[in-house]
Amino acid sequence: MGSGGLSSSGFRNAAVNAGADLSERIAAIRAQLRQQGAQGLFQTGQQGLQRHVENIHQPASPGLFQSAASGIGNFAGQAAGNYFSGGAGGASGNKVGANTSPYGSTMNTNYSSHPLVQQAQGIRG
Repeated sequence: MGSGGLSSSGFRNAAVNAGADLSERIAAIRAQLRQQGAQGLFQTGQQGLQRHVENIHQPASPGLFQSAASGIGNFAGQAAGNYFSGGAGGASGNKVGANTSPYGSTMNTNYSSHPLVQQAQGIRG
């Protein structure tokens, strides 16, 4: 180590200079990290301020004519069911062509006793 060793002023000056250099380097690294952190926060803030668009699919609701057509179709289907089942909604369990009224009473199918039928038969017979 030369004359004086670790207690010499040369060693002390070298250690002080190395410590100052290290301190300057650490300060520069800190400043650089602060700058990068500030830029990152700024970019994050800018992304938060940007307008974001999200596409969401919503099925169309039926319009006036679609709703009306659906209602008419349902009514026609129920009316046809009532006509062919012989009652309201077919709940009476009657078969197609049964002689019942939608009001619940049995219909008279003895047409031969009607005076007009008898008169027509007399003309033909």
